[in-house]
Amino acid sequence: MLDQWQNVKQRKLVKGTLGLIWHGVSVWFVAMTILAIYACFTPQIAQGIYLTLTVMNLAFAVTATLYGKLVYGRFGASPQWLFFWPITISAFLAFISA
Repeated sequence: MLDQWQNVKQRKLVKGTLGLIWHGVSVWFVAMTILAIYACFTPQIAQGIYLTLTVMNLAFAVTATLYGKLVYGRFGASPQWLFFWPITISAFLAFISA
């Protein structure tokens, strides 16, 4: 399987396909911001919203970290992981303090 990833044409295809996914992440960021603002005004369900944000962003953070390893050959090579881990930690802190 590693030989397939060394193929330049294959790697470009994977980078292009997975790169398109990150555009969807921008839409998720807008939805996440709206959810966080909504949680400020509805304290009775805020803890559930923060837990949802934690779980969803944790999935994105792990995927982004593994994406860097898979495509670029080392963990943390993809800059998206810097985006999701702080949001995951912040959402978790909001969850335990809500």
